[in-house]
Amino acid sequence: MKRYLLLLLLFTAFSFGFAGSGWKQVGIKGGPTLLQGDRDGDWGYNYALFYNRGLNNKFSLNLSLGYNKLVNKYRPDTSANLSPLSLYARYNLINRAKISPFIDFGIGAAYTSFQPDDIYDGPYIDFLLLSGMGLEIPVGNRISFLISSHYNFTTSDLLDEAGGNDKDGYFTFQAGLGFNLSSRAAKRRRGDIDELYTIEGSTGRKNTVRSHARDQKRAATSGDSLKKIQRRLQEMDNKIAEYKANQQENNRKINTLINLIDEKNAIIDSLRQLTSQQQSDRRGSGPINTTRSLDIRSFYKKSLNLFNDQQYQQAANNFKYLFVNYPNHELTGNFAYWAGESYYGLKSYNTALEYFNKVRKYPDNPKNDEALLMAGQALLQLGRLEEGREKFKQLLEEYPNSEYFDLAREYLSR
Repeated sequence: MKRYLLLLLLFTAFSFGFAGSGWKQVGIKGGPTLLQGDRDGDWGYNYALFYNRGLNNKFSLNLSLGYNKLVNKYRPDTSANLSPLSLYARYNLINRAKISPFIDFGIGAAYTSFQPDDIYDGPYIDFLLLSGMGLEIPVGNRISFLISSHYNFTTSDLLDEAGGNDKDGYFTFQAGLGFNLSSRAAKRRRGDIDELYTIEGSTGRKNTVRSHARDQKRAATSGDSLKKIQRRLQEMDNKIAEYKANQQENNRKINTLINLIDEKNAIIDSLRQLTSQQQSDRRGSGPINTTRSLDIRSFYKKSLNLFNDQQYQQAANNFKYLFVNYPNHELTGNFAYWAGESYYGLKSYNTALEYFNKVRKYPDNPKNDEALLMAGQALLQLGRLEEGREKFKQLLEEYPNSEYFDLAREYLSR
């Protein structure tokens, strides 16, 4: 009978060691041993190598090969030496905790000998039943610290050298290190470590229902939280972009208002200077028979001087004032042209283009050909190349005798 149990133990150990795809752990452990029998035992020691194979997130099988020295308290000069091969099932009471308690139970076979050798006829094989409990404390992704205690019940009554009716046994207290050959966390995630539950249907046939492990639920919860954070960050980015756009629009309006105020002040200053000059002329030469047209021409000449002095902003304000307030004057086309030139000098090409095009409303104005040339140049500055070329072609067609004919043709050849 013992022979068959030993063969079964070896076959089971070999099968679970090379089959399956669960996590794997090897390690070493050791500690004190206390003999229990008809006589009180004394303290000995033990050590063992072990191989642990995970079946799921709760159960694992452990194969252990070690050495135990058992000491008789009444005969400390003698000892029983056991080399047990043990296979036991381990059940994790709490999974994925910082400290994982477990219980285990199993069977084993021990090669047993004595010192001195003349106590019994010779070594023999003893069978073991064992049970115990312990703690596993992870100290890294692949390293764990283990402490455990077991009671090993033997099928013989020779360990205490007393005989008697009670079978002998011994306690082992062990501590050691386990090294994970594969990441247990990765194994759990990869397979979801589903637990299979079998339920009985109304027809008597069995259906299998797969329940997800708790780590999958935690991962899903973490994923949902991450998505909420990402959505919130996106909303904040959108708000920031909206605020920036509003700020840019407000800045644009403020700049436009400042330009209008500057333009108004420049016109007022120009009018004041013109009025002052007229009053001075009257005081120096007496009453003068003049018209409003002469006043406009004087203001126009003053604006041209501002343009020649590169005071483009004030010049633009003056020419714009003349163009708006004197639409039927003989120089209105000139007002529009020089307003365009002033805005061109300010690099306000869109506004400049607008005034150059207004010159075309006065076909008899001598500035029409030059207005076409400058409109083409403004379009080139705005990147509207084809429209600019059309302006140059129009100049060549309508004004073949213009002094700007060669310059327009040069622009077209580029």
